[in-house]
This record gives sequence, C-alpha cells and structure tokens, in this order.
Amino acid sequence: MEILTKRLIKGTLIYSISGLFTQAGAILLLPIFTRLLTPEEYGVLGLLNPLIGFIPMFFVFGLYVAQMRNYVDYKNDKTKLGSYIFSLNLFLLLANITFFIIFISPIGRVIIGKIIDYHKIPFYPFVVLALVIGFIKIFVLMANNYFMVIHSYSKIAIGNILGFVISSGASIILIYYFKFGVLGRIVGVFLGTIFLFIFFYINYIKNTVIKFNKNYLTESLNIGLPVMLGTITGMVLNYSDRFVLSKYLTMDIVGTYSLAYTGGMALSLFISSFNSTWIPLFNELMASERVDKFQIISRRLIQFTTLLVFFCLIGQLFGKEIITYVLPISYNNTVIYFPYILFGIVFTGINHFFINIFVYYKNTMYLPFFTLFSASLNLGLNIIFIPKYGSLVAAITTIISFAFSSLMLAYIINYKYKNIKFSYIKIIAILLFAMNPFLIILLNMEISILAAVFKIIYLIIFMFIFVKPMGKNLFKLINIKKGNSNNEGILS
Repeated sequence: MEILTKRLIKGTLIYSISGLFTQAGAILLLPIFTRLLTPEEYGVLGLLNPLIGFIPMFFVFGLYVAQMRNYVDYKNDKTKLGSYIFSLNLFLLLANITFFIIFISPIGRVIIGKIIDYHKIPFYPFVVLALVIGFIKIFVLMANNYFMVIHSYSKIAIGNILGFVISSGASIILIYYFKFGVLGRIVGVFLGTIFLFIFFYINYIKNTVIKFNKNYLTESLNIGLPVMLGTITGMVLNYSDRFVLSKYLTMDIVGTYSLAYTGGMALSLFISSFNSTWIPLFNELMASERVDKFQIISRRLIQFTTLLVFFCLIGQLFGKEIITYVLPISYNNTVIYFPYILFGIVFTGINHFFINIFVYYKNTMYLPFFTLFSASLNLGLNIIFIPKYGSLVAAITTIISFAFSSLMLAYIINYKYKNIKFSYIKIIAILLFAMNPFLIILLNMEISILAAVFKIIYLIIFMFIFVKPMGKNLFKLINIKKGNSNNEGILS
C-alpha cells in the first residue's frame, strides 16, 4: 500500500477516534448540560462561541495556512524553518497584544457592543473571558497546525482528548457544585484552552531559531490574508443567523438553534479529521510527478462527499428520536432545525476541499470574494425573512448561502485549473439524497416503528447506490500487495 494511502487512512482514523471521543463526549454530555443550563443560558453560549471562534480565525491573519503550505519548502533546512516559525510567531505576539488591549478598552467595548447586547450578556466577565480564550487559541492553532503538517497524529489526539476532559470536567464542577451557571461553562473552556496552550505551543516554539526574516513574514501574509478574509466572511455566513435571531426573537430560540449546531458536531468532526490529514497529503501529491494525481483528487471528492452525505443522513433520519428521548422537553424544538443544519454542514466540507486547491496554487485572493458575497446573501435573507417567517428561515438561508459558495468555487476551479475535472453530476446526485421532498416527508413523520422502517430503507438505498461501490474499491485497495502499490492511487 502506498505511503500516502497509509498516512491518509492512519491520520483520518486517529483524528476521527480522538475527535469522536471529544465530539461524541460533548454530545453525550448534552443531557447533563441541558439539565444544568436553561435554553436562555445556551443562547448566551450560542453568541459567545462565535466571538471565541472569530478571534483566532481573524487575528492569526491566515498564517497557519501559509505555515502548512510553506513547510514543504523549508522542512529540509532546520535553520530556515526555525527562522520562519520565529518570524510568524513574533509578529502574532506583538500584533495580538495590541489588539487585545484595544478590545478591552472603552473603544473596544463600544465596537463589540454593536454585535452583543450587554443587557443580555455582560461585558465583564463574560465577553472579556471570551476574548482571552480567543486570543490564546491563536497560538494553539499555530502549534496544532505544525504538528498536523509533520503528521504527529497521536500528539494531536492526546492533547485534544485531555483538553476536552479538563474543559468538560471543570465546567460540570463549576456549574453543579459552585453554582456558576453559564459562567462555569466559559471558565471550563478557558481552563481547557490553557492546557492546550501548554501542551502544544511550548513544544512547538522550541523549533524556532531566533532570527527574524521580513521576507518570510511578507510572503506568508500574502498567502494568509486573503484566507483570513475568506474565513471571516465564512464565519459571518456561519454565525450571523444567531445574532439576527437574538435581535428579533427570544434567547431560548437562539439556545435551541445553537444546540442544533452542537448536534452537528459529529459531521463537522469527520470534515475536520479528513481535512486535517488530507491537506498535507494533497500538497505532497500536487508537488509530485504522478500523472494520475488529478484523477486521484477527483475520486477523493466523490468518496468524501459520499461519506459526508451518509453521516448527514444518519443524523437527519434519526435525530428526532435522539433529541426527543435524550434531551429535556424544553429543547425539543431543536428537531426543527437539525436536518437543515446538517445539510448545510455538508457544503462546508465540500468548500474546504475546494479551497485547498486555491491555497496550493497561492491564488487565495479569490476566496474573500466568494465568502463575502455568500455572507452578504445570508445576512440579507435573514434580516428580511426571519422577522416575517420565523427561525427556520435561518437554517434554510444558510443552506442557500453555503451551496452558492460551492457553486462559485467549482466554477472558478473549472475555469482556471483545466487539469482538475470533477464529476459534478454525480456529486449533485449524491447531495440530492440529503435534501428532497420525500426525505422531508420522512423527517416530518411522527416517531413510530413504521417511520423507523421507512427511514432505514431510505438509508439502505443510499448505501446500495453509493456507499457499497466505494466500499468494494477500498476493500480491494487494502488487499493489494505492497509490490503492486506503486500502480495504485491514494484510496483509488
């Protein structure tokens, strides 16, 4: 079996297992947290989590992407690599100390107040603590990315599992025993983030050579800044619905809507696990002389989309039963949004796959335009239709916006990179299984044995058409002798 194949399988499995522990653990802990916190308190988390996620994605300036891309060029020279890491991290340290001071100043409080209502979420300590967590995560992201690119899968898995245990354990203790309420959950996340910083960043920063190189930083910013802009507008696309909901509707609706996204973590886990392993291998594959590398990439997208929709369908078809029987009755409205949010997450996975191509060719300047247009579309539709038609609009407009991003990315790839050809008709056929009128009828059926039978039959049909052929190919690949491995593609 080819070395890249082994790495892809090994990396995805390790990330998935560790992610399964953390994400499945988070899902399994939902019955506990939903009994310790009210829907209104979940609404607070639903608004603070985007702020925590926004900061590392924006104020890392896309340098984690540039680091992953340029590692291939510097990995054989430890002095250059060390200087490169030092240059990026020195810039990040100085820049983010400055921005943090600005955010906690009266000016920063006014700026953040345009987004978060301090009558619902106090600036002290909630927002300040969220800011601290976000800025620490910048350096965790850089370190985690480095260990990802050197294929240190086990270290990443162990660190993430321990961080999750500390975060969740501390949260439960603070909420249950010390009556901290939702603040206990935020403090728990803070403690878990501190652990991740110590675990990852200290070992990562040891690789530096104290020699600042302006050219390294400039080149990396040229790659990273467009990615940053694209990521930020993507986060606006992903999170703006919650802020619009909080403006026009009640916090308990924001809470149940946010909880539906939490339930989609399992699908996001698969996307991040695959992507974390695939990006370094994709870069190596593209840099190789293999004549079939573009065909391999095309096959990979089909396989990736098939698995995405398969996991999406499991959640869509059986999410109602899980939510109804596991969560308190006050959270039952989560079932309204869950199937649509899962389908939207499918498109985020496809978008990540497409974006890797732009990053490799260092054409990241296109990305902000795609996501900016989609984010504007999503925000505009939400503002227009949520007050009139209610909260379900948020989930539907997210699907529309993410799908539009996928279409634009696919169009540019088809136009600009002639060697890369994807089977778009087959991809559309796969996607239609996760959103069509018959599926919606199934999802709206009351919980019963007959409904469960219909849902199982639907899932089996999808597996027979799409999953079974892929499984046969993978089985053949696993049984290929090593002597013949050079004639096979990665997960052909």
